Amino acid sequence: LLTQKTPGLTSTVLDLPGVLKITNDIIRSYGLEERVKTVEGDYTRDAFPNANDVVLLAGMLHRETPETFKVLLKKAHDALLPGGMIILNDLFFENGNMDSPPFVNMFALTMLLTSSHGTIHSKTSAEKWLSETGFIQINSKPLPPPMPHLVITALKEKD
Repeated sequence: LLTQKTPGLTSTVLDLPGVLKITNDIIRSYGLEERVKTVEGDYTRDAFPNANDVVLLAGMLHRETPETFKVLLKKAHDALLPGGMIILNDLFFENGNMDSPPFVNMFALTMLLTSSHGTIHSKTSAEKWLSETGFIQINSKPLPPPMPHLVITALKEKD
């Protein structure tokens, strides 16, 4: 857990009630009840908890349409304090097409075959949507091998 590794960090987890039952067990097992709180909700329907320094969207964006992806970026932007950071951690096509590591291409095919609208979005599209939402200083960095994920960060402008 990030909170366990970072002294002074507090976290809020927004997720569905069934998931939070497991999440709360994990939080208790690490003794982090005072620093990690949970909020029941559906990220596609509910607002994100507000006044955050950081919003992390991890391993979920590949399940969403471009329209929903953009809505989630707007919710994150609204939930951040001025100067706050958004962190996207997911699989992304690297060059706006299928010119990506084999696992990413195979995962994209799996999403196409097993979901109604899941896909892998391109890094270029994600960066464009972040900019259109009002984020600045957009950067991306791959996780170290063997992880195929890309981390994209951006900042909300200060007032």
